[in-house]
Amino acid sequence: MQEKNNKVIDKENNDKKPFVLSDKWKAVILAFVLVVLIICLVVIMKNYSRRIDVQKNVVKSNKQLEENLSDANDELDSIKQERDSLREKYEELKKLKDKLYIVAYNDRLTNLPNRHALTEMIDNTIATLRKDEKFVLVHIDLDDLDD
Repeated sequence: MQEKNNKVIDKENNDKKPFVLSDKWKAVILAFVLVVLIICLVVIMKNYSRRIDVQKNVVKSNKQLEENLSDANDELDSIKQERDSLREKYEELKKLKDKLYIVAYNDRLTNLPNRHALTEMIDNTIATLRKDEKFVLVHIDLDDLDD
C-alpha cells in the first residue's frame, strides 16, 4: 500500500511544472544580495577602521607609558644617587664627630681622658645614682709633679 501512495505522489509531482524565476526577478534578487553584501562590507570596514584606530591609540598610549616609565626610572636613579651622596656625607660627618669627640675629651699628648671628660663622667654617674645611694670621689691633682 505504501508503494501505491509513493506512486501517486510521484505522479502528482510529475504533473506539476517546475518553478522558474523570470530574468527580472533574478536581477532583483541579485541586486538585493549585492546590496546586502555591500552593507556587510561597509560594516566590516567600519569595524576594521575602528580596530585600527584603537590599535593606534594603544600604540600611542604604550609610547606615552614608556616615556613616563623612562622619566620615572631617571628620577629614581637621581634619587638613588642623592641617597648615596647623603650616605657618604653622613659617614664623613660621623667620622668627624668621632674625631671631634676624641679632640674634645682626650689629652693630645697622652690621649687619656681630660678634665672635661672627667667632669662629664662624674655628672653622668651622679645622674644615674638612686636617691638613697652614696658615692665617694677622690681627686688627686698631679700638676707640677716633676718639680
